Amino acid sequence: MPDSPIPRGSSTAPLRPRAEEVRSRLLGSALRSPHDFIREVSVEADWRFWVESQTASRPESIDLSVVWEGPGGPLVAFASMLPWDSEFFGIRTARLDALVHLDSPGYAIRQDLVPAIRDITDHVAKFGVEYFFAVVDARDAAVCRSLAECGFGLIESRLTHFRHLGDFAPPERASVKIATEQDVATLQAAAVRMSNSYDRFHADPRLPLDLVDRLMSRWVTASVLEGFADATVIPAEGPADAFCTVKYHRDRWAPMGIRISQTVFGAVSTERRGWYRKLISEIHCMFRDAGVECAYLVTQPSNRAVIRTWERLGFQFGRNELVFRKWLGQDTRR
Repeated sequence: MPDSPIPRGSSTAPLRPRAEEVRSRLLGSALRSPHDFIREVSVEADWRFWVESQTASRPESIDLSVVWEGPGGPLVAFASMLPWDSEFFGIRTARLDALVHLDSPGYAIRQDLVPAIRDITDHVAKFGVEYFFAVVDARDAAVCRSLAECGFGLIESRLTHFRHLGDFAPPERASVKIATEQDVATLQAAAVRMSNSYDRFHADPRLPLDLVDRLMSRWVTASVLEGFADATVIPAEGPADAFCTVKYHRDRWAPMGIRISQTVFGAVSTERRGWYRKLISEIHCMFRDAGVECAYLVTQPSNRAVIRTWERLGFQFGRNELVFRKWLGQDTRR
């Protein structure tokens, strides 16, 4: 298919000077909610929380958000540089959080967003971005299709499952504790040894596997010692070769109208067979006892054993997200 020309009259300008206007127009338009798979979530409140977070003031060094004017516009691209990722990989990394129409920001189905995405990609490239990725709700069909047409490759598919916790009662109980600094070395080994081949890091052939393994190790270390997670839960007895990290997301409880929390990252060694279910069960008892009303988890469709465990514990499908990426810099393969 030949490339679509950039339409004459299109323009890309930084969001910052128009942030107040953009916030006002989005909040006055049709609503969409990142967590609308949970009925009790206030769609209006969730949308407001999301819009205000995206339009909040950010340092110029990381704020790549723009307003795109052109046929079918105006569109807002919320994008940012990721300093932590950039420093770790030695690759200037940026994320596209969303591409929404300024006056009708519902999910796009048939729109041609290729010209806008090309302009936005050119814009971030001027800031030295080498790796540009986007996490897109599968319902945003036009964004998914247009990213692919602009050379973004599909690198990961994610499924979110959720459960209300008022009646949560696991079939068995286990003894667990919160990991501390003395557990970090064992946690690092488990995170590397039991890695997920289908996450966007392991699935990308342009990222060296030894560097990705170091990322897994770094993440679990930061979860325990640097606040990346609110807690890292491990078996109470024996080595810390099985773990799950959790985030309570307390800052979202009031805006969303429901107390919602998340299990984020986990690994279980082969020697701990059966412990994933035990950890998940105990974490959700912890959530329930802390007043959490609903919890969610994310994995890939390929992770069937994990999904079956969730289903046995009463979790159900919530949403599907797709991760696209485009390399704008040099090949990192060795």
